[in-house]
Amino acid sequence: MVTASAQQNEEKYAELSRRLLQQAQDEFDKGDRLQASWKAWDAAAHAMKAAAERRGWNHSRIEYLFAVADQVAGDTDNPELRTLFSRASTLYQNFHEDWQPDDMVQEGIHEVRLLVELMEELHNQPVQPSVVANEATSLDPAGNDEQMRRMVDFFNTGDLSTLASVVAPDYIDHQGVGQGPLLGADGFAGVVQLSRERHPKLSVDVDELHVVGDVVVTKLIWSEPESGQVDFHTYRQTMEVVRFAEGLAVEHWGVRLG
Repeated sequence: MVTASAQQNEEKYAELSRRLLQQAQDEFDKGDRLQASWKAWDAAAHAMKAAAERRGWNHSRIEYLFAVADQVAGDTDNPELRTLFSRASTLYQNFHEDWQPDDMVQEGIHEVRLLVELMEELHNQPVQPSVVANEATSLDPAGNDEQMRRMVDFFNTGDLSTLASVVAPDYIDHQGVGQGPLLGADGFAGVVQLSRERHPKLSVDVDELHVVGDVVVTKLIWSEPESGQVDFHTYRQTMEVVRFAEGLAVEHWGVRLG
């Protein structure tokens, strides 16, 4: 049952989502693609917050929003919802790095509009039991938390000999490396190899790890030593979201935090 308070909060977040989406288009039309990127991402985030409020789920952290998108997509049999929210997260990254050209930002705003409209269409779908707990830090009985750590270790060691026991043959990396999604275990292996070619002394550390149903959300710290130095310095922080099925990684979304 949806409480009156939850319904009120849901309506508030949904209205903010629509308003932010319009502001994103307005900023883009004025030529400010950075503010347009931020407003569009915020519109997508508030659409997820609205869905979370209706279901009584925690949405206080960015990683929980990915879990909300994954759960609602599964509950309603709308897998495109995951893809649209993942695309929205690249606008968050673009706000910080300004690497997307105008056409990509405009396309991203369009996809956020599709996401917001889809979430409104799903408004009256039956509410499923919650998997987005107030504290999503418990150990995973399915072992997906350990599988996530093994995925991270591939970047640290470059040893891909056990890849087949961690990454599924039909794995999809929605983030890719700037040229669209990457497919299969070979696609994941290619990202590892490229990362180690660019950063031979790469070190990747798990800063936070949360298990939410069949999804593992991880904050990673990427570092390497300065040229001629011993001490490591952080050059990147990322949020990685991986969905597992039968113990293997099947989907990945990611966003750079700094």
